[in-house]
Amino acid sequence: MITLERVEWTLLTIASVAVAAFWIALPTSAGGGTCRSGNQEARDGLKRLYVAQEVFRADHGGYTYVVDNADDAAYRFVVTDAYTDRFVGWAFRVDGVDDVWRITEQNNLEHVVDRCR
Repeated sequence: MITLERVEWTLLTIASVAVAAFWIALPTSAGGGTCRSGNQEARDGLKRLYVAQEVFRADHGGYTYVVDNADDAAYRFVVTDAYTDRFVGWAFRVDGVDDVWRITEQNNLEHVVDRCR
């Protein structure tokens, strides 16, 4: 039986995921540019991913794999682990330069591979 409470919860879930996905997808620069601006895009995108994950966790009791990427971004953002108590988010440069960033549920941001020099 469908109740009004269940419908409201479902709509809230859909709205939360949509807002988080839209926020993460916003590029901080148009299409990459230099390594320095790309690095800033990776840092900013992962910080937004962290905030979106925390909002989702507060609403649903766990993290999510859902990430939406902007078409013109220099990095692709991916969540590889999403559990009730932890997540790992990644930023991979899309133009072939080996440049990788990582963030965790503890807001630890790390430049894992830096060949963008």
